[in-house]
Order: sequence, then C-alpha cells, then structure tokens
Amino acid sequence: MASLGKTKTIGAGDIEVTVREVTVAGVRSILARAGTGDVVDELLLDVRLQDLVDFTSLTAEQVEQMRPSDLAVVVEACKEVNPDFFAMLAKAYKV
Repeated sequence: MASLGKTKTIGAGDIEVTVREVTVAGVRSILARAGTGDVVDELLLDVRLQDLVDFTSLTAEQVEQMRPSDLAVVVEACKEVNPDFFAMLAKAYKV
C-alpha cells in the first residue's frame, strides 16, 4: 500500500479539512499554473486559492465560499505539512 505522506486534519469554519503533503508531481503541477490566477488568487494569501485544492480535501467550490480568516487557517496547515514546498517557493521568489 502506498503511503499518503504527511496529513493533518483541521477545522476551518464549519468544514473539516484534510491537508496533505504534495508529491513532486503535485509541485510541478502547481508551479506550471503560476501566473494563471486572478488578482485575488495572487494577493489574498501566500498560496493561490486554486492550489488549495491540491494541498487539501477542499473542492474549488468550497474554497470560493470560505472566509479569508478560515482560508488563513488552511494555509497555515499547508505550510506546516509542506515546509519543503514553501521553502522552495521562497527561494524562487528571491531569484
């Protein structure tokens, strides 16, 4: 049986969310979509809203209905479960 990697279950608003560690293929997919979001995607949080679907059990529709404060809780959990991805992202933005 294949391992799912690290996961963490959190509450965000009234939704239970499972945050998971992304694979290398997932990282490639996320980075390939860079620059394809709208202004809200780019400015609201440290990760694009559309990428939360890759990091979590949330659907795109659920993400759209969430409050920014609840999304911030989800993003913090994403950072906790995926420290290598966010370290790589920080390096990329320094260049």
